[in-house]
Amino acid sequence: ARQRVLAAVAAGRHCDVVVRYGAATERAPRQILEAQSKFCAAALAHDTDIALPHCGSSVEPLLRELVAYLATRDAREREALLDACYDAPAPCEDEPAPVTIARLADAALLEDLREAALRRLTGCVDAGCAASLLGVARDLGDDRLR
Repeated sequence: ARQRVLAAVAAGRHCDVVVRYGAATERAPRQILEAQSKFCAAALAHDTDIALPHCGSSVEPLLRELVAYLATRDAREREALLDACYDAPAPCEDEPAPVTIARLADAALLEDLREAALRRLTGCVDAGCAASLLGVARDLGDDRLR
């Protein structure tokens, strides 16, 4: 089932909703997103498209991976999204993509993605980023980054 969903999304089959994140857009299947995400279901109850909470522009190039994760809610797509975050260069005025993904996951009620992103962030704390991660810990109420 997972492979069929990913193939349908990649080919644009049954993709009748636009998912927006900042300036980026991707098409996705409405019924699947409604079934997989309470946030998407609530958004689609009030609008024809899904506007994800914008938490920083570093995630815009990763929207395709984010939509694949939303459509499957599978750990493999979640990990591929997080891997892509660490490969993506952060715009100089923005937080790194892993931090932005953690904030987005928190805002969009994606608890498994939030936990996985925070778990990865705790593994890369060093003197150079400790101060900014303290702010993330405060904002997201997570003591692991303190």
